[in-house]
Amino acid sequence: MTKRITFLISVVLISYLNIFSQDQYFQERLNVLDPQVWWSEDQGTIEEATLAIKPHGIYMEYSLYLTFSARNTHFSDSDILEVEFLFNLPKGAIVNDLWLWIGEDIMKAQIMDQWTASSIYEEIVNRRQDPAILVKRGKENYELRVYPLEGNGQRKVRINYLVPIEWHSNTVTASLPMNIITASRNKLDKFNILYFPNSEWKNPKIYEYEDIDFISAYDSTNTEYLTAEITSDYISSSLTLSLRSPMKNGIYVNAYNEGGKGVYQLAYLPSIQTDENSSQKVTFLLDFMQNKSSMSLQEILTQLKLLLTEQFTEIDSFNVLYSKLEIQQLSEKWLPADSITIENVLGTILSDSISFYSNLPSLLSRGIEFVENNGNSGNIILIANSDLVGEYEIANQLLDDLQRIMHEPIPIHIADFNDINYQYYWIGGRDYFGNEYFYMNLSRISHSNYQSLLKKGSVTNILLPIVQSLNGLITSFDLHTTLENGFCFGRFNSNLNEAIYLNTPITQIGKFMGDFPLKLEVSGVYDSKVFNQSISVNETDIFTGDTSSIHLWNGNYISSLETGYEGNEEINNIINLSLENRILSLYTAFIALEPGDSSEFCYDCQDDSGLLISVEDTETADSLFIQAYPNPFNPTTTLNVNLPKNVEPAELSMKIYNMLGEEIKNFNPLEYGDNRSFQLTWNGINSYGESVSTGIYFFVVSTKEIRQTLKLVLMK
Repeated sequence: MTKRITFLISVVLISYLNIFSQDQYFQERLNVLDPQVWWSEDQGTIEEATLAIKPHGIYMEYSLYLTFSARNTHFSDSDILEVEFLFNLPKGAIVNDLWLWIGEDIMKAQIMDQWTASSIYEEIVNRRQDPAILVKRGKENYELRVYPLEGNGQRKVRINYLVPIEWHSNTVTASLPMNIITASRNKLDKFNILYFPNSEWKNPKIYEYEDIDFISAYDSTNTEYLTAEITSDYISSSLTLSLRSPMKNGIYVNAYNEGGKGVYQLAYLPSIQTDENSSQKVTFLLDFMQNKSSMSLQEILTQLKLLLTEQFTEIDSFNVLYSKLEIQQLSEKWLPADSITIENVLGTILSDSISFYSNLPSLLSRGIEFVENNGNSGNIILIANSDLVGEYEIANQLLDDLQRIMHEPIPIHIADFNDINYQYYWIGGRDYFGNEYFYMNLSRISHSNYQSLLKKGSVTNILLPIVQSLNGLITSFDLHTTLENGFCFGRFNSNLNEAIYLNTPITQIGKFMGDFPLKLEVSGVYDSKVFNQSISVNETDIFTGDTSSIHLWNGNYISSLETGYEGNEEINNIINLSLENRILSLYTAFIALEPGDSSEFCYDCQDDSGLLISVEDTETADSLFIQAYPNPFNPTTTLNVNLPKNVEPAELSMKIYNMLGEEIKNFNPLEYGDNRSFQLTWNGINSYGESVSTGIYFFVVSTKEIRQTLKLVLMK
């Protein structure tokens, strides 16, 4: 059998396995194991985690730095182990890089077909060398393996991916990967966030907690970045990055234009076509089961209060019902959604007021009764995490009973926050988790919206879309883009294949040829009325994109091919596109190898995690702290030094040495004033004013009792 035939058979096998798994959503799992003894494994630990975020139009680029260990496992310090990490990324994520640290140096992964990469990895593990491999196991499922991990050691990686932004009427959000962080055996002390603002996206905040501050800092090129520290108190929560929407009159356009052709990114809010400004009436139903969610009941109550405060106005009305042995409700009548009422009324609900067992059928019945007794107009939003009606027979009987007691259909929207300890139910040829089958059918028959925490990553990203859907559906919707002097093609829409709600922005990425303005032809039916409109977006109103737009388009194109028919020809096409564009697919893998004939250390890889600034008061710091950024560098790097409280600046020595141990640069601390914090700039010039050559140097900071060394890499 030829290698070509063997390869094709392997690809078909991989295709079968991936298609089988891509609809399965698994819970994150971080293991350390002995690859020579397959049954010997334990839960691993994430010792350090940093997320660098860079906005790119309708996407955010995430660079996730993780350091793994086998701390507190049954393995000994001398064991040679392997890291096995199964994790999920948001729908539409595009993975485009993997780095592996070998000592202090970085190996940038190669991309190759999955069969070849897996064969190389397994061979290397047997030979006990230093690889890491990242593969895509399904639409949203990924597997990372790193070898070796010493029993008392650590391994560091960076996973780079782009995630689509969740657009709302006035804000945009992106879930932080807390699901990945919380897979750790031992809880992290902190999770560091670095955010790089641009002209479109400024002033980020953590939506759920306004007390988490972003601190401004500058790198060696005087470029601003922001840092935030998520402490252990918040790490178990689902958290969301939030920014103000840059839409103007309901439209946002970003375009990368290269000689009259390029890629555009579009966000469009349908409600700009109507004068709809009606008030909302919403009954919230709370049903909570202990140990069925990564979120606590108190976090859910905090989110409900935040939602009402930020998304509702005083012309809106609400009520809250919650599960007990007898269903409880805050009021017999609708309550005004003004800030005083929200504060006073929701303050009466304590986390111990709601039962830790489910009473879902009675709660739904009582919610329907309340709406019908109070004007029979309004929406119901069920916030629940139980999985007790997941069975086919139970779910169908409850659906029949609910339809029977409703005199007129009432929209029942579902925010399902059951994301742990859920059961799977095989119904109609597919798996449903928890109450998913019941919820999907309830939302279908009540013409409403179903959102799941398991698939959306944060409560914010399931509650905000539901609130935006309250004004109802647009049917027969069509959005067509073109240029006044040219045309658009290769369009990929985020949600045109789903229900289109009046207040839910639609996003699109596509290619163009020609000259702006960009023209939008929009039509549809809302509230039984047909609307049509042509919109022109002038070039002055279009934000300037960069080459990442091409990367984003190719990622969407590969994803579209993966969802179609996949014979050998189609699979080979996906593999070729994946390799050409360095984008992970179902049939390729990133593999980082040790230095050798085919791979070398990446000296120009910029480690953004090195930008972290200490939030401690340097006047009371107990240890010497030094860092350099960028590193590797060309032509300059910034050296930061913070002194411990028991060291005076006059005692300090700060010097740079070459590989031979020869001093080439001496910094006099007294020239920088009587400070305990120094920021030095080195431009590769020695003490004699001569330019030094490309290579490795050492920045040594010492006193009589302490000494620290930092390796610097100069690239010319």
